[in-house]
Amino acid sequence: MMSANRQAAVAKTVEEELLHVLARQARRVPIPVFLSAAMIAALASDWIPAPAWSGWLVLVAVMLVVRVVVLGKLPDLSGLSEQERLRIAVALRG
Repeated sequence: MMSANRQAAVAKTVEEELLHVLARQARRVPIPVFLSAAMIAALASDWIPAPAWSGWLVLVAVMLVVRVVVLGKLPDLSGLSEQERLRIAVALRG
């Protein structure tokens, strides 16, 4: 019985650490991803109308901001279980 409690405690700390790692990674990713998206939009601008590629670029930027904010706050949300927080993180990772 004691080993089951220890295993649960270890699993809990691993899940919490994973959430912290994902939050740290989310802060580093947006600039390179946005620059890559901007390059793709620039390459597509000759063949695709401006509203389409600029709208896509705005959606990419909004999604990146949402990811940074939500993933940054997930480790501190005590109202949700670790499993729920990990599901949210996985959903935002694409």
